[in-house]
Amino acid sequence: MCGIAGAITPQPINQKNINNVIKELGKRGPDAYGTSINQSLNNSFITLIHTRLSILDINKRSNQPIRHKNINLIFNGEIYNYLELRKNLKRKFNFTTNSDTEVLLKLIHDEGIYSLKKCEGMFALTYFDFSNNKLFLARDRFGEKPLYYFQRGDGSFFFGSEPKAIFALLGYKLPVDINHIRRFLVNGYKSIYKQNYTYFKGLEELKPGYCMEIEPFKQNSYYPWISYDTNFQETDITYEEAVKGTRERLLNAMEIRLRSDVPIAFCLSGGIDSNALIAIAKKIFNYDVHGF
Repeated sequence: MCGIAGAITPQPINQKNINNVIKELGKRGPDAYGTSINQSLNNSFITLIHTRLSILDINKRSNQPIRHKNINLIFNGEIYNYLELRKNLKRKFNFTTNSDTEVLLKLIHDEGIYSLKKCEGMFALTYFDFSNNKLFLARDRFGEKPLYYFQRGDGSFFFGSEPKAIFALLGYKLPVDINHIRRFLVNGYKSIYKQNYTYFKGLEELKPGYCMEIEPFKQNSYYPWISYDTNFQETDITYEEAVKGTRERLLNAMEIRLRSDVPIAFCLSGGIDSNALIAIAKKIFNYDVHGF
């Protein structure tokens, strides 16, 4: 878990506000932090802020923001199949780190935003492409990693992993949306995602599987980077084949999720799923498991 935040503004953001963002996101990324402030083609200021929780390649060379040619990226999450992606990309690129971040950066540089379809992982990311003067936001398929945004009346655009990070950038808090609190209290948590409201007025959350494309002080584009065929049905598969296929996919998923340069712990809820995962890690992959 890392933290990301940033903005497009007509003037540079106050350094005090940037320091407050780093403080607010520090619990998400206590191992390192980094910032970059650049001017776009229309002289607006692009601010990117990252706080890091080191998991893969814990060396400082993998700190963010990270840039390759025209792409400057910050990223919260993990790309589990980064070794397979890296193997293909090495035909075109040299790598200076052993991180999934550099793999993601060069994949996007090579193939664009829709290359995220190749990524198996959980992520919220932002990058600025200096070649077309656009900021891109994207979120993983299931929305495992959070990403909020707010557009001010003057056209300035702010984003962050948490509302508090955006408030720190702004220098003030947005008003609470009482109606959304009522929705939650009356209808429960499932109701709060039926529309793109949050607990603060004007603050929105990027939908899972969606991308947002922002050109400074122009109209934004909002679209899914992935789609699914929900009518697909496999009618010829037998029960035995279904069991075997499920087992194979579960083992493969578990194997690539154990990739880490630091110890991994499991949170046990008491259900069959978490117990199955920790059993696979121990019995199949001989992982020295720790459970809570």
